[in-house]
Amino acid sequence: MHREYRGVDFAPPWVNARVNKESSTGVQAYRALLGERDMRRLAVAALVARLTMSMWSVVLFLLVADRRDESSAALALAAYTVGQALTAPARGRWIDRRGVQPVLLVTTSLYILMVAVLVAVIEGSSMLVIAGVAVLSGAFMPPVAATIRGLWIALTLPGKGRHTAMALDAVLLEVAFVVGPAAAGLLATWTDPAVAVLPVIALLVLSAVLVIRSEPAEQVLASRSKGGWGPVASSPFRTTLLLALVPSLVSAAVEVLLLTISHSGGYEWAGGLLLAGMAVGSLVGGLVFGAYGSGRTPQSWLPIMLLLTAGGIVMLLLGQAAPWSFIVVAPLVGATTAPCLATVFSLSAATTPPGQRTEAQSWVNTSLALGFAMGALVVAPFADQVDVAVVLLVVIAAVGALAARLVGPSLARHAGPE
Repeated sequence: MHREYRGVDFAPPWVNARVNKESSTGVQAYRALLGERDMRRLAVAALVARLTMSMWSVVLFLLVADRRDESSAALALAAYTVGQALTAPARGRWIDRRGVQPVLLVTTSLYILMVAVLVAVIEGSSMLVIAGVAVLSGAFMPPVAATIRGLWIALTLPGKGRHTAMALDAVLLEVAFVVGPAAAGLLATWTDPAVAVLPVIALLVLSAVLVIRSEPAEQVLASRSKGGWGPVASSPFRTTLLLALVPSLVSAAVEVLLLTISHSGGYEWAGGLLLAGMAVGSLVGGLVFGAYGSGRTPQSWLPIMLLLTAGGIVMLLLGQAAPWSFIVVAPLVGATTAPCLATVFSLSAATTPPGQRTEAQSWVNTSLALGFAMGALVVAPFADQVDVAVVLLVVIAAVGALAARLVGPSLARHAGPE
């Protein structure tokens, strides 16, 4: 495999190392992936970046709620999320055209400034001002996570190496969203939400520095590609974005259902534990998938994983009859979450036009965020009719699997090697 590197067309040494280890499976697959120092650094940066994202939503909500009220906190969090989601592709494109270092330096600096302004205006300003600053804060969020996934794609070959990298990326996302919110909540409760802002900012800066100091980040991503409309001009990539909505929608909806079932069943205290169990199942499923699931292409894996997801959702009905069974059901339901995400990441890599990796992964993040929002909306009308909600989600997952199966051959024809 060859690529443009320092203006010379040859394969970087860490890519050659990955080629030689493409046959690795099991634990060896992860050892092969993380055999280079820069790859290990990117893995740490990926975890830290996701911890920042997962912690900040909790800290922001508690910060505004502590100084105003819960309604204002929800609005501020929504404004921040909108600002982040709408501008993510533009920030990704900026990385692709200008390189990692200048973009991360500028966005990190502006983000810290806007967060400081947000903390300052919460008490004495109108909600309109707070929402506006929150939107700007989200708009300047450094695109560290999308950059790292673009680097995973750039530094691995299609097949086992990339399959393991995308699975690891999905697993690290799950780890962050298990640890981050709990850590942020405890920190904000024991000290003050304004104090809890500081470690979040410190983690953000650390993740940006780790990426900036990574040699591949300096030399691989700065393609200066003009790109036109970017990756969304590609029909296969647009199809991938639509498929990405399904697993994120279903995952968010299942989380809402688990909370609903635990609340209506009289054991509200178990809701968080059920979500943690679902996350544990996702972690295990993702690790196993990354180690042993490289025998198929991502376009062939996606319908299989969505069908398994549909089967897992049905088990929610079994848990209603015996609440203790959720100890087993929740991890089983969540077992396909990380594999689905890893498959979407790999499929997006295969359908991304050259020189547009970071922007493409930013679009994927936006699609996933939209899917999560849709998931809560889909099951909201059926909060007291769990059976109906389960049937609806099974249908959505099955239809998604059918759609993925039907478009799979077309995606395979258009997918090109990185």
